[in-house]
Amino acid sequence: MSQHVQIILVDDDIDDRQITTSALNDAEIRVPYLYLENGVMLLEYLENTTSDKLLPALIVLDMHMPILSGLDVIRILKEHPRYRPIPVVMFSISLTDEDRQACMSCGAVDYIDKPNNYNSYKGIVAKFHGYCNKNSSTPVNA
Repeated sequence: MSQHVQIILVDDDIDDRQITTSALNDAEIRVPYLYLENGVMLLEYLENTTSDKLLPALIVLDMHMPILSGLDVIRILKEHPRYRPIPVVMFSISLTDEDRQACMSCGAVDYIDKPNNYNSYKGIVAKFHGYCNKNSSTPVNA
């Protein structure tokens, strides 16, 4: 049986996925995570998750993705009673004040600009881990 995925990161940029993966490993965050390339893949994954206990503790979305933007995905998630409790963090390279406000008003728990340096990435992934613990009845091991 595979491990329960705690964090789902949705980002279409392979370089950003690799940097975040390296930061997760270097920060010694031992949380099962899954990368998906777009919002449609996320929605399909959630739909195929048979038990609410197997839903992720956190979803991290890029704002600018093909097919569905991060904002579109948040709207869909927060309209669905099953997915509404899952915290969603926007993690994007270019969030305008208007984008930030729209994300927060749609239910994002945080919006984080993708940093320019690698050490900042490690701090951010630690923050992701903190959101997992807030949303979980049992602490997620680091």
